[in-house]
Amino acid sequence: MPNRSAWVTATGTTIESFEFAVFAYLAPILSPLFFPHQQPAFALLQTYVLMGVGFIARPAGALFFGHIGDRWGRKTALILSSLMIAMALVVTACLPTWQQVGAWAPVLLLLSRLLQGFSVGGEGSGTFVSLAEQGEDHHQRGSLVGFGFMLGSMGFGSAFLVIAGLTHALGHQVMADWGWRIPFVLGALLGIIFCLMRRFIHEGSAFKQVQSQGVLRLPVGQLAYYLWPLILVFLVAALVGTLFYIPAVIFMLDAPWYYGLLITLIFPLFSWFGGMLYDRHYGRRVFLLLGIMGLGLCPVLFAVAEQHHWYGIYLIITAVFFTMAVFMVGACVCVVPSQVRYTGFALAYNLGIIIGGFSPACYQWLRQLEHSPVMAFAILSTVCLGGLLALSCLPHITQRRD
Repeated sequence: MPNRSAWVTATGTTIESFEFAVFAYLAPILSPLFFPHQQPAFALLQTYVLMGVGFIARPAGALFFGHIGDRWGRKTALILSSLMIAMALVVTACLPTWQQVGAWAPVLLLLSRLLQGFSVGGEGSGTFVSLAEQGEDHHQRGSLVGFGFMLGSMGFGSAFLVIAGLTHALGHQVMADWGWRIPFVLGALLGIIFCLMRRFIHEGSAFKQVQSQGVLRLPVGQLAYYLWPLILVFLVAALVGTLFYIPAVIFMLDAPWYYGLLITLIFPLFSWFGGMLYDRHYGRRVFLLLGIMGLGLCPVLFAVAEQHHWYGIYLIITAVFFTMAVFMVGACVCVVPSQVRYTGFALAYNLGIIIGGFSPACYQWLRQLEHSPVMAFAILSTVCLGGLLALSCLPHITQRRD
């Protein structure tokens, strides 16, 4: 079972996923508020583009928080990251709309997404680094990384339930007037609470050993020596982001409210299962084979699900991707030494996640061009092939670095 340190460390995935899901699920409400003179479909596409733009700032945040984490400790970096996420959520909650400030509204929304992306740049990746190092002390790296995904899935499900509950209680018009600000305020409060809780984080023995031997003054300067492992992390992150964000965002917008409850209940089980598989050293070849089969079937499954509104298919596919994601992140989080682990993993991971961040916008655009979800997902699936091939290379590198 995770100890107190693992619990408070993993809260970072909750606030990161909650913030992302809130913005994604509110996109249909936000798009006419910030792009009122556009066609509804194009306004929604622009909102998704802004959501993706926030991911561009993540690598900068990864370098900033990674430097802090590798020099002064994972705990310090994660506390600061939580605080900055809370501040960015407050800024978003206070944004004026087009009706109030005109064309400045989308500009301010863009700046808030960049601030949010910078803040998140060291959060999820830093959380996985800290959890993996704590898990290595008890041979539970996969289990604790899976635990991080568990709390992250709860953030997605909670956001879905909060927005569905507020929309039901307040009505669509009130949500468009001012109700959309409430979830961002709730997220800011969560960020502050988690920031205070994180004073109980304990560093793993790997980083304690680095501290006793002496930390590097400039960790980023050493990353060139580990270029190939970091490229593999980049490809795996692109795979994880693309296969998760599309079904989690696009296809759940019109789903019934109880699907948020199912996400909160089902996804943690798949996260735990993925961590258990990793700790018990089940073969990555099996995951590679399942992943290739899944990519081939996804366009057909999503086409059938969209045609008949079978939201359960979205849940099943996304849950399977959750299991694969835990396995993949557990395999690649420690591919570089502890001295540069936070900086290296955070930078490569967030560069890859940019592809996943833009995947909802790309999917929406391709669907408008092709008028069919099959071609859109088939094209995006090609992005994931590189990640699957990278996964087949990770075992050997991980064994050498651990």
